[in-house]
This record gives sequence, C-alpha cells and structure tokens, in this order.
Amino acid sequence: MNAYIFRRLAIGFALSMVCLTAGVAAELAGVKLEDSVTLNGTQLVLNGAGLRTKFGAKVYVAALYVTAKTSDAEKVINAQAPRRMRLVMKRDVAADKMWGAFREGIEAHYGGEDLKALRPKMENMEKAFNEMGKTAEGDVLGFDFAADGTTTFSVNGTVKETIPGKDLSTALLKVWLGAKPAQDALKKDLLKG
Repeated sequence: MNAYIFRRLAIGFALSMVCLTAGVAAELAGVKLEDSVTLNGTQLVLNGAGLRTKFGAKVYVAALYVTAKTSDAEKVINAQAPRRMRLVMKRDVAADKMWGAFREGIEAHYGGEDLKALRPKMENMEKAFNEMGKTAEGDVLGFDFAADGTTTFSVNGTVKETIPGKDLSTALLKVWLGAKPAQDALKKDLLKG
C-alpha cells in the first residue's frame, strides 16, 4: 500500500513539474494561463487574471501581462512599457455587442473633447470588430500595447488592426482597470500583482 501511494505522489509531482516547465501559471474556467509571454522582444509576466461575467453568464477569461507585477492600476494604464490583455471567450458573442461593451467602458471614462478626439480610433476598432461578425467560444482576442502606446488588436493570433497613439491604449486599459471598470471583481483579479 505504501508503495502504491508513493507511486501516485511521484506521478502527481512529475505532472506538476511538466506544467511548471511548460510555463503554465494557472488555469481559470478551463483556460490555461502562461506565466509569461514575449511581446516585441520584451518578456511580460502574468500580473493577474479573472473571469468576466454578465448576468451570471461567463463571457471571457482576461489575463493581464506586464513587465513587472503591480497592484497599481495607474501604473499599468500609464506605463511606458509593453503590456498585453488577452481575452479567451467563454461563449459566442456578436461582435457589435462585444465592441459595444468596450465602447461603453471608454465612454464611462471620457466625455467632451477627449471623447471626440478618440472617435476616429474607436471607429477603426469598431470596424475591425464588425469584420469578425461574432466571437466564438474559445476565440482569443489580444490587445497588445506597445511602449509608445500603439495598440494592436488580434483575433486568434491574426492581427486585425494596429492603431498608433497612447490615447487609445489608455482608454482601452481603463475599460478593465479604470475608476469605472467593466467589473470590479475582474479589476481586482487583474491587479493581483
């Protein structure tokens, strides 16, 4: 009996080591999260991850990658360093509804001339979303924010839109991390540091 238990423990340990060496930091709602990623030659670490829900339904798993872990939302939003927000869809969502939620998140933080200045870039992002038609369960939406503020939006690894300017990257990050986030619990999970 002791030999059986020992073998089971050894197998469990070996499997956990495989996961660690493969770079998997955690699993959330069936989504495996890498402990680090590389963006334009810069290594980013998993800062936090959470589940976006709406009316009790799972919408997506969000993972935030940064150059150095932090629990300070403003540091992430205003960083002059690469950052990545990775969303893994947990259900099918019409692209216009998905972008509509992002637009509402931006509009919650901006108004007047600031919002007017953002409109052309928001329209470019809306066009990229609408070209998808819908997001399907398992789709991966990537938002890469370069050190200069350029935002690159991708779907399942294929770049759909690249928009220069720190104003859009700041606005998008505020959707999750701003004073009026999409979901308070998600913001807290993304900022676990």
